[in-house]
Amino acid sequence: MPILLKKPRKWVFSPALVTPRWSWFWKGVDVAFPFWEGAGLEIFGSFGKSAITTHGIGASGWHHSSVGGIWRTIDVSAIDFFTVQNHKGISGAASRAIIVYANTTISEIGSNYIVGWGPDTAGNAYRFAFNDGNLRTEASSGFVQGSTSVNDGEWHLFLSVFEGSNITDVVHYVDAAVDSTGSSSAVALDTTADDIKLFARPDNDSLSLRDTDVAYVAVLNFAPTRTQIKQLSHDPFGPFRMVDEVGDGIITTAPVGPVGTDSLIPILKRRRR
Repeated sequence: MPILLKKPRKWVFSPALVTPRWSWFWKGVDVAFPFWEGAGLEIFGSFGKSAITTHGIGASGWHHSSVGGIWRTIDVSAIDFFTVQNHKGISGAASRAIIVYANTTISEIGSNYIVGWGPDTAGNAYRFAFNDGNLRTEASSGFVQGSTSVNDGEWHLFLSVFEGSNITDVVHYVDAAVDSTGSSSAVALDTTADDIKLFARPDNDSLSLRDTDVAYVAVLNFAPTRTQIKQLSHDPFGPFRMVDEVGDGIITTAPVGPVGTDSLIPILKRRRR
């Protein structure tokens, strides 16, 4: 899957920007949310580039942070939610992975939603959340909940990876380590392709996330391998920090620079003659 080349005032696809080290990530991106873009945030992925609708966000929603060298993360306690425009979530029982780089201190019993889509009917939703300090993936009446406490206020790479037919086929990862299942309830997965919502349950805006800072969220349209997950865990910002690894003149900037710029989106450098 091609990724995006930034030109002045215009976005186009450019397969040439997929560098070898992170090509597996970009070929499988369904949607990605780089929150260091600040209040001018736009998403990008397999469909191109799109705007999102924010609800209740103000200047206090953005935190300055040094994590990974980025300048800004989002404090979800200071906002309500985001809704994606012009793109629907993955449907049916197709393979997928949700990737979140975040820190949280939330310990509330009851799901606090990070990202999801689909109606609240059996097997038709797909929602990734924190519950009682653990990771949880839901399909409405069915769910899988991890056993690792993740609410220590430290930055972690969280994944919900699905490949199979039932919600119980979900595997959670915390910093590349498998998060063993603490509890679960089976239901066949038949996700409805619906609007993607971040930081609230798709069908209930009042059930929103708190006490969490998020650097990025990404949804992949395949289940990454353990090797790929380990690679990402070792360098969580790696896919956004591509460099000219093969000497072909294609580079991107590292995730540093003025807040609110598009400095992390791939750019093309002319070859020297």
